[in-house]
Amino acid sequence: MIDGLLQLAWVAYPILLGFVFLCLSVLRRPALGLSKLTVHLGILSFESPVHTTLILRISFLIAALLSFAFPAFRNYSDLFPTDLTMEVYFDDEGIQNAMAAWADQERNRLNIAEDWLGQRPEYLADMNSEVVQRFGNYGFRFSSDPSVVHSAGWSHFPVQKVRGKWQVYQIVGAHGHLTHTRYDESGEVYTLISEFRLRKSAGNYIDIGLEDIYFRCSTFFMPEFEQTLRVSAADSPELIYVMTAATKVWYVPYPVVGDTVYFRTRVSDGKRTPIAYARYDFGKS
Repeated sequence: MIDGLLQLAWVAYPILLGFVFLCLSVLRRPALGLSKLTVHLGILSFESPVHTTLILRISFLIAALLSFAFPAFRNYSDLFPTDLTMEVYFDDEGIQNAMAAWADQERNRLNIAEDWLGQRPEYLADMNSEVVQRFGNYGFRFSSDPSVVHSAGWSHFPVQKVRGKWQVYQIVGAHGHLTHTRYDESGEVYTLISEFRLRKSAGNYIDIGLEDIYFRCSTFFMPEFEQTLRVSAADSPELIYVMTAATKVWYVPYPVVGDTVYFRTRVSDGKRTPIAYARYDFGKS
């Protein structure tokens, strides 16, 4: 609760301060007499009497404008939590709910297949086929039923501001770990260890615009990760697939990290199909 209030104060104080100065600039006040305004232009100088009240109004107005402008130049890298615990699910309803929080233009950036709901079973079947190819008859299979497969782990996600660029940030060295657990009908429990690491792609850069800062109060980014699977920590990891991880972060009323939706890309036309989604909690386990 206290952390949330501190984050809210950090995000909102320039705008609130700007409104205070704006109110002070238009507030009626008794006449305060005249002041002498001197302007120097080289060897020339000019003096003119000016109402002190006018000077105060202009000063407060300038302070308001500076306060309103401050959010456009601050460093937002602290809004991206570096370490998060996470749980991953594969059900259709959760994916739809996660994507419902995105604006149309954000969904358009992902080039999502129109028939993605119909394609999901095929993609899950492909993932399970890859598991069989690499691990033989081992009993783990991915499932869209959250009561059958549960995945939990952590993510390390450092973000830094790009020097010399206005409001451009870079994801650097992000990686994480998941343990996928399947509960079989027979009572057997099977696990797969999943590790993911950031790939080099244009999605590693987050460009925050004025509209994001002042109107949307959020930003949207979609880096790519290489994900590997293995049965135990003693096994050598094998590359299984590349995933696009789309996430939205809100600044107001305080920084909130939305669910990440993981996509696989269809080679034939570049269309993406959502496979799973992650929900976060702060702190690394």
